[in-house]
Amino acid sequence: ITDRGPFIEGRIVDLSQAAAAKIGLVRRGTGQVRLEVLRTPAPIESGGKWAVQIGGFVTEGTARELAGHLSRRYQTAKVLTFNSPAGDWWVRVRVKDDLRARAEEVMHAEKTTEGGIFLVRLD
Repeated sequence: ITDRGPFIEGRIVDLSQAAAAKIGLVRRGTGQVRLEVLRTPAPIESGGKWAVQIGGFVTEGTARELAGHLSRRYQTAKVLTFNSPAGDWWVRVRVKDDLRARAEEVMHAEKTTEGGIFLVRLD
């Protein structure tokens, strides 16, 4: 796990600073823990509206540069950049008709050196 910001590759849990403080990770920043699943969530339906979210970028310019590249590559998609409350920048690609299968194609086709790439449900 990490308290160093969202979605660092190879880490599966990201904590808030308060949660990290409770288990002694604020100074170290990362650590290994044992997770116990208390309940299995209901499966996510494949219907609905889906997008690909890429980030978090340190600078707006980097996010906008990627957004420009993606807009040219996926001309039928709507590509947005936005600033998160944590101060980092994100790019969201809304594929034609918000179809999950198309969003998954984009997610698997793109790579990023900063942050990560994720499938997100919009509804």
